[in-house]
Amino acid sequence: MTEWLKEPPNISTPVFVGSAYIAVSREFVAHVFASAEVQAFLRWSEDTYSPDEHVWATLLRMRGMPGYRPYTQRSPRTLGRAVKWSFEAGNVVRGAPYGDCTGTYRHLICVYGVGDIGWLLLQNPFFANKFDPEVDNMAVQCMEEYLRNKTLCEAQWEWAGGRVNRGEGGET
Repeated sequence: MTEWLKEPPNISTPVFVGSAYIAVSREFVAHVFASAEVQAFLRWSEDTYSPDEHVWATLLRMRGMPGYRPYTQRSPRTLGRAVKWSFEAGNVVRGAPYGDCTGTYRHLICVYGVGDIGWLLLQNPFFANKFDPEVDNMAVQCMEEYLRNKTLCEAQWEWAGGRVNRGEGGET
């Protein structure tokens, strides 16, 4: 942390804060290396605290970037990871993007409880941040069972050749 504020970067979008973990296309990566605007933004970010928390979120919302996603209050902060931030949680009826954490908050991030599982499964993320068996072991066990059953069902579907196998004789 420094005692002076930087001038805002000379880019065509506001700076956003988000995840350090992303999934992007090859076209996105190629554009990062080819775009003078993006390269200037990366140089501007070099002496900032934890640039990975603002670089990717900003680039994903920059017009012209492959995979561009405009910001809305309800847009996920990341495409690959589901997170409940304490400062965004609340009454969904009154406009909050999601309800309160049923586990506990650690560093402003929800450590999921069993009551968060339904919301989490609706997000369809690659990753969920975060679980801790010492906070709510039942949440961890529920997710383990859900993922195991999902995997077994998908494997059975593929084994059956994409058909529902209803009888011992293989009739469908």
